[in-house]
Amino acid sequence: SRAEVERLLDQPVVSEPLFISSQLFPSQLIGIEAFGAFQFLPWTLGYHLHVSNGRTIGQVDFSDAKAFGGRLYLSTRNPIPIKLGISGYAGDSEDVETSLSTRTTNFSFKEYAISGDVSIDVGSLRIRSELVVNWTYFDDRHRRVWAGTSLADVMHLGAYVMGAYQLPWYRIEPLIMVEFLRVPVPRPIPIGEGLIVPSVGVNVYFTDTTMLRTQISIAHGFDFSSNPVHPDGLLYQAVARLITAF
Repeated sequence: SRAEVERLLDQPVVSEPLFISSQLFPSQLIGIEAFGAFQFLPWTLGYHLHVSNGRTIGQVDFSDAKAFGGRLYLSTRNPIPIKLGISGYAGDSEDVETSLSTRTTNFSFKEYAISGDVSIDVGSLRIRSELVVNWTYFDDRHRRVWAGTSLADVMHLGAYVMGAYQLPWYRIEPLIMVEFLRVPVPRPIPIGEGLIVPSVGVNVYFTDTTMLRTQISIAHGFDFSSNPVHPDGLLYQAVARLITAF
């Protein structure tokens, strides 16, 4: 949605946060959206509302139900730039196979998601943070089966906090970030409940429209359940991206 695009453009990190790549909120929806803002200086109250077909598992949406979502934000630049936002989503989805006149529903579910975000700029310091919670409830008649195991209803959780500070020399901006993602997976995959990912990076702003962003991350699994999986090892990732606009 337009709200998500605007918010991501304000992020100084190389890659999108894990909760976005993990689709705790659907990243692509087909529908209609209304948006606007009200001014009562020094504050601005903005809104985004959308109705869509919801999350589509394949290329065709087999459900006639509609999904609803929206976002409210409150922002000001006095005495410092601050933006507070809250987003929500509710919809259902299903995975269907068709063959001639036969239709088979592999699984179907309802989901609800809510998130809160904050951004604060204090001089050259930028602070960004967000928390997302997603609840997925499967239809008992069409519960998803993975590796021979029926998946339970589940709560997914994603969060991050990031701080970046632009130095007074050559427009160099170091940053530090910590992400948390709880997306339980079946036990045959030895990840556990989710990942904790600290990272550091450096951005270099050559001009207002050309910049280099770099980031190094270390991911480690965790499992705090009563019957935990014990993840071993670390996953390292190094990313660099040259961005320019014309």
